[in-house]
Amino acid sequence: GGTPAIVLGRYFNDATPTRADIAGISGTLCLASDPSASADSESLWRKLGRLLGEKEDEVRPFFFATDTGFGLKVAWSGTTGPYPDTLKLGYNRKEFAFAPIFAHATPCDPDGAGPKPPLAYSVDVPAFIATVDNATKAGEFQKSGVRHSQFFATGKAATELARRKEVRDVLYSRMAPSISQAIEDAESREGFRSLYDEFKPRYDAADDAKKAQIVAKAAELELVPADTTTVNLKPRLAANESGGLEKKEKLKVLHEYAGTL
Repeated sequence: GGTPAIVLGRYFNDATPTRADIAGISGTLCLASDPSASADSESLWRKLGRLLGEKEDEVRPFFFATDTGFGLKVAWSGTTGPYPDTLKLGYNRKEFAFAPIFAHATPCDPDGAGPKPPLAYSVDVPAFIATVDNATKAGEFQKSGVRHSQFFATGKAATELARRKEVRDVLYSRMAPSISQAIEDAESREGFRSLYDEFKPRYDAADDAKKAQIVAKAAELELVPADTTTVNLKPRLAANESGGLEKKEKLKVLHEYAGTL
């Protein structure tokens, strides 16, 4: 929510932006009229806000709560006598966030471009960011395990976290796994092509005996079929471009091996 959400969207797969890059980013929404004067002013959310302590002033509480159960959860409330009224097995999570909305009678430019007349009201929400990560590995007894992690941040701390590419990568892998995987695949292909371009002149400069050794090593690494020759090695290697990180790492091994001959 707020500025961190905009940073996440704007710098989707870019390198870490500087503080100067994000200094002008604002989560403010510009409106032409006072939103609190609408017919929906007594909506459920406004009633809930008052219930949670929201006042008609500049100080309003921000609420964020989670309840996570992993494994077996049995609970008694006392209303069902000696019997439990809650029984859950597995992974269960509840999350609640209530971010107050602030509206100010302050003119603002909706796109910052001008010279259009500014709108009359600026509306914003607090900056916040949250995520949850859960992983379970089932296998041999000594290799099985459970991992659960969660973090939550507000204000400038949230914006600074959103500025870090490593944090955005983790968030995107949870928010949009298919997009995250597509980006990872594209980066892997680009890295493979770059490494392949470095390998080709090294291979071309080798004599026939060394080329035969390189072909044998490529077959050993399962980058090419066993019947590969010194003539068709390069096109068969290039076919591994979409093979992911594993193929890229194997090509790196082959490239380093060729350099030792």
